[in-house]
Amino acid sequence: MLAESITKERKEILVREKAQQKVLGQMKKELRHKMESEIRLLQDQLVRDDDDAYFRQLDADRVIHNLQLAKYHANNV
Repeated sequence: MLAESITKERKEILVREKAQQKVLGQMKKELRHKMESEIRLLQDQLVRDDDDAYFRQLDADRVIHNLQLAKYHANNV
């Protein structure tokens, strides 16, 4: 009788452990997917920010060049 209850208890413990491992595995999988998604979004944002900075610098260089040309033409007129 005692052996049966111990065996039954062990089986219940194993079932609970399996269920916990399954839930833990699912949580890890969901977390991994969420982190991969967030990393992808951050990488995309970094690329956009780099592109924005590059084109702002191009615009600034163009404005400086046009200003220098205007000063040159104003001094030579």
